[in-house]
Amino acid sequence: ARGSDGHRGVSLIESVYVHDIHPPIIRDETIGPPTTDDRFTLVANVTDDRQVRVRVVYWFGPNADTATNMSMEYKGEDFDGYIGRWEYVTEKLPAKSLPTLSYYFLAQDARIGWIKSEVKTLKTVDDDPPVLRRDYSDPQATTGDMFRWNITVTDYIGVVDVRLVHWL
Repeated sequence: ARGSDGHRGVSLIESVYVHDIHPPIIRDETIGPPTTDDRFTLVANVTDDRQVRVRVVYWFGPNADTATNMSMEYKGEDFDGYIGRWEYVTEKLPAKSLPTLSYYFLAQDARIGWIKSEVKTLKTVDDDPPVLRRDYSDPQATTGDMFRWNITVTDYIGVVDVRLVHWL
């Protein structure tokens, strides 16, 4: 190529390797405590300058050896890079106990290995009320005599207190 001043220019094409030095950033956006006999949604917001894959590892109780490692579902709006909100819905939590739910997220982009979030542990809440099963009380009551209520009450975790409200 020759410029307007008469000098020749040299054009050069080179290939360069671009290193990805920015790992994914994981932000836990899980809301609320898990509740007995319900599914629970784990939510991570992942940002990166490249496309990412996101997984969640979770377990109930103190034993991490029973952990489940699952791919999360992308719920964001950036379909080219899958950057944004990721969700995973667990199986139902046990109904008859109050185990903790522990979990962490893993994110990987094209060049850097898996990045792990902090482990988070949530206490399970019993949100299922006791159930009045059957009333075995005598259907007849007489004036001046003592009356005894006999009602069966059940609950997954245990009945702590039963109270009666009555009026005449």
